[in-house]
Amino acid sequence: MRQDINSFLNYLRVERGFSINTVEAYRNDLHQLQEFAESEIAKRSIVPS
Repeated sequence: MRQDINSFLNYLRVERGFSINTVEAYRNDLHQLQEFAESEIAKRSIVPS
């Protein structure tokens, strides 16, 4: 997933011409989303006995 995020951020910078600050804001938000999603998946994988 991290490679997909980096590809998207590169697209924003190169193809769309977004500023570095905007791309960094997107990077921060997307990494926070990734961490949240991974923690939720891990929680749901643990089944109480």
